[in-house]
Amino acid sequence: MHEFDEQPSRLGRLRIPLLATSAAVAIVGWLVFNPPSLFDGPVEEVRVPRDTGEIRVASLSESFDAEGTLEPELEWTVVHPSAGTITKITSSASPIATGSVLYRVDNVPTTAIVGSVPAYRTMTVDSVGTDVLQLEEALVELGYDSLNVLSIDQTYTTYTASLVELWQEDLGMDPTGTVDYGTVVFIPGNLAVGEVMLSTGDMASGGTLMTLESTDQMVRFDIDVTELHSLPVGSTVSVRLPDNSTFEAVVTDRVNAGSGLWTVHARPAEPLDQTTPVDVSWTVDLASDAVVVSAGAIRRLDNGTFVVEVVHSSDLDTEFVPVELGIQSGSSVELTSGPAVGTAVVEP
Repeated sequence: MHEFDEQPSRLGRLRIPLLATSAAVAIVGWLVFNPPSLFDGPVEEVRVPRDTGEIRVASLSESFDAEGTLEPELEWTVVHPSAGTITKITSSASPIATGSVLYRVDNVPTTAIVGSVPAYRTMTVDSVGTDVLQLEEALVELGYDSLNVLSIDQTYTTYTASLVELWQEDLGMDPTGTVDYGTVVFIPGNLAVGEVMLSTGDMASGGTLMTLESTDQMVRFDIDVTELHSLPVGSTVSVRLPDNSTFEAVVTDRVNAGSGLWTVHARPAEPLDQTTPVDVSWTVDLASDAVVVSAGAIRRLDNGTFVVEVVHSSDLDTEFVPVELGIQSGSSVELTSGPAVGTAVVEP
């Protein structure tokens, strides 16, 4: 049978006082830096008041925006129908007036005349049509009917031919009295030369010689079909240029571009002469003098009822009151029934 020494070792006797001393030092240190106060009571939780707002009257609107382009309202392509050498071609950016020579092929001029129907044939005695009418109007405008005899009636008469001869002489052409196809280009009004594809000495072989651009600018942008209701023809949009200046434009038409998109054209109120990307925005009035509340004040109960928390004496004295909702715009929601205007509500 083993016998154990019941006396603690010297090392054991020393360890206990050392541990006690260390603990005492730690407690004293904590008390030095965290002295207790006899007056400290239990810590009370600080309550933060809840935010409140009012049911109010306001006008509701919806804002839209799109990216677009400021560009010429119309582009017109000039094609010479026969082969030949270009002996002169204009590059003037000035508006093209009736009687302006656009170019010469083999030294034969092609003249611009303002008209809605394009040139499509040779015009001579007994020709009848709108193209003849446009030619007759041009002859009068250019001053060749000094006797005021010409009947502007879509019929090419011998008198019409006599005026054409005078005109051809002034252009340096053989005075045949016949307007050959390719010597006249009927164009819409308010056009200027946009881009010239060929130069003097190049061959004209039935291709495009130049493009003409409208001096009137338009704003073009696309919208989703769901936004179509917001932009009827005649409505106004605000347009911002890259330099942050703005102008207004009036919607002139809307064209179905497919894939759920519509292309909108809007004409600026003031003339502009640049082509550039723009930002377009517009606002639609939804309701005026509507009773509204902030969207954050509305709660939906489990049974589907919408309520607001009405404040009485304080935000601790409240009750839930049912409301019926109308349209929403941004952070405001219309109330079609519920508490009166001026009622305070909790807005979490």
